[in-house]
Amino acid sequence: MREALLAALVLNAVMMTCAASPFSVPVLAPAIAADLAVDTTWVGTFSAIHWIASLITSFAAGKVINRFGAIGVSQICLVLCGLGLVFGGSGTLSSLALSAILIGLAHGIETPASSQLLARLSPLKDQPLVFSLKQTGVQFGGILSGVLFPFLLAQIGWRWAMWGVAVTLLVGAFALQLARTRFDTASATTSARLAGSM
Repeated sequence: MREALLAALVLNAVMMTCAASPFSVPVLAPAIAADLAVDTTWVGTFSAIHWIASLITSFAAGKVINRFGAIGVSQICLVLCGLGLVFGGSGTLSSLALSAILIGLAHGIETPASSQLLARLSPLKDQPLVFSLKQTGVQFGGILSGVLFPFLLAQIGWRWAMWGVAVTLLVGAFALQLARTRFDTASATTSARLAGSM
């Protein structure tokens, strides 16, 4: 149970930061629209592109998780969200569209990866608690984006706000390597054993 709780806390942090990424554009939309001289209704297009992209990786999630492991996929998600914010801060409509695609691709595989790991580590009777602990990362991500991005906007502008958070995500991806060594090694062994029994 201790391993499951530790993994849930790690994955909560991943989910929180990944969830904050797509919220950045709606939160910063008035400043972005004013800077690019466009109407704020384009935010709907950003959201549509984001969720369409997430569908693509959702269908491929199983194969991706088997290939890279749950924490490895979480690292990929952080990198994709970080790069999405880098492109988003570049300040063109085309780069914002690319931002939506990259962040969407991350969201399609983030939840399946975390669920796979927690299902493996958690006793059945404790899974509701463990999964709930992980899943609150979405709410915390919404809170974080609603507080952090307006603050950064006032201090350094919307472009640097996105770039600053992007750096945090990319650093976080590297920091997860220790967790990957701890959790994905066992996952790979289990997957190999299951594959051999089929």
